Amino acid sequence: AMKAQYQRPKAVPLPKNNEYTVARLDLGRQLFFDPRLSGPGTMSCASCHNPDLAWGDGLPTGIGSAANRLDRRSPTLLNLAWGQLMFWDGRADSLEEQAVGPIQNPDEMTNTMPRLVEQLRAIPGYRTQFNKAYPNEPISAATIGRGRREARFCLLQHQSALVGLPLRLPVYRR
Repeated sequence: AMKAQYQRPKAVPLPKNNEYTVARLDLGRQLFFDPRLSGPGTMSCASCHNPDLAWGDGLPTGIGSAANRLDRRSPTLLNLAWGQLMFWDGRADSLEEQAVGPIQNPDEMTNTMPRLVEQLRAIPGYRTQFNKAYPNEPISAATIGRGRREARFCLLQHQSALVGLPLRLPVYRR
C-alpha cells in the first residue's frame, strides 16, 4: 500500500492551454540554454541548472549574472513537473511562474520582460521558432512564460520534460 503512494505518475502534467509539441519543447530547450536571456548576456538558465550536475550547479549557494553570491542553493529541476510550490521559499505557485522568475530577478539574471521580448523579436531564428511553436501569436511575455496560468509557456515545455529515471529503492526485510 505504501509503495503505491510513492509511484511516479504515468504522464507528465502540462497545462491544458500549453499542450506538448516538439516545436514548443525545442523552443523551450533553446531558451533554456541561451545566455541572451540574461541582462548582460552572460548567463543562461543552464548556468545554475547544469544537466551534468543533476540540473543544479553543485554550489552551496547560487551565483548571479554579476558574479554575486545568492542567498540560496540552485535546486535541481528534475521532476519539477509534479512540484506544488516552487523555489525554496515557495514564492511561486506553479512551474509556469517559476520559469521566468530568475530571468527578471535583479540578483539572478537581471533582465526585464519588456527588454527580453524586444531582444527575442529582433532575432530572426527566434521569430521562426516562436511562429512554429505558437502560430499566429507574437513573441510576448505570455509566449515566453510570464507566469500567468492562462498564457502559454514555452519555458515550461522544457522544464516539464526534465524527468529523472525511476529509482528502484532497496527492499529491507525484517
